[in-house]
Amino acid sequence: MNARSVTHGLLAVAVLALAGAAPPSQAADFSANSRFPDNPESELGLYRFDLRIRQNIDSSEGIGAITYYVNSADNSMMIPASGLGAWWPGGEFAQGRLEFVIRQADGDFMACGQHQDLGPACLLLGDNFGPAFGWLRHMTWHRQFLDSIAETPQALGEGPGGGARGVRGRGQDAYLQMWFDPGTSTVATQMPFLGLGVGVMKDFRVRSNRTVRRLRVEGMDMDGGDLVMDLLELVPARASQDTSMYRFVTAFTTQGVEEAVQLGQQGLSLQAQARGIQEALDACPKGRDGRDCRERERARMKALEDQFRQQALDYGRRHGLPVDD
Repeated sequence: MNARSVTHGLLAVAVLALAGAAPPSQAADFSANSRFPDNPESELGLYRFDLRIRQNIDSSEGIGAITYYVNSADNSMMIPASGLGAWWPGGEFAQGRLEFVIRQADGDFMACGQHQDLGPACLLLGDNFGPAFGWLRHMTWHRQFLDSIAETPQALGEGPGGGARGVRGRGQDAYLQMWFDPGTSTVATQMPFLGLGVGVMKDFRVRSNRTVRRLRVEGMDMDGGDLVMDLLELVPARASQDTSMYRFVTAFTTQGVEEAVQLGQQGLSLQAQARGIQEALDACPKGRDGRDCRERERARMKALEDQFRQQALDYGRRHGLPVDD
């Protein structure tokens, strides 16, 4: 198992909005909100979490558990490298070591750790994990799933047992099957969903919070089969992570990539100009007669090289990359 495997698993688990049923007598719990403080809107700050979730991922690339922490007030999450288990043992990669991944409340991601060139650094990914995570902050999509259950054929696969009840509905990209525990979750939140595919869901049809025990995403595995998530543990647990000691690298956000592409295009244009200058330099007369010509063309070449170097340095500084003036 490798980093690509866990990325695939995490992307695929979050394509959803989920559903269930609950006794009307529990409806009062639905209006309760978490008393835990929200996490910072900025990347820089102290992130705190009050729930721990452990879930199993069953895919064509392997079977294994991940453990992560959730803030019940805003559904921000933190996955420590140790929580990736067999999907990414030790969090090691060629240039360093992953320490944790944070999903902010707005859906943006950052992966933080130690890099051989950068030192302590957080790679800001924006929402580049793809639209699969988008439903987590789109109430409309959540309600659309709930509304689709009544008109969707309830052809369900195997459930997790233990009295869990399954439903089937349409997600944004696939049909979803979900099993939820009997009764009402004790977790207070106003978030539509807490967790990555399994966890706590608000069922607006019957005004109850439900514990999602199993999720099956039809046809979303890499081999075309179903991806299955199972909730192994959902418990109160405190965790925190301070990002203030980390350098922030934005080169791989949508804006950073767009700027890199523009810089590359400018580089190609400057290369064409450099070839023209070199041709003019080669055409200068030999000897003393061509001295002024050569000085002029060499000055043009140096100015062109300095221009591109300055653009590259500016890009690096803006996006937190190490630059050598």
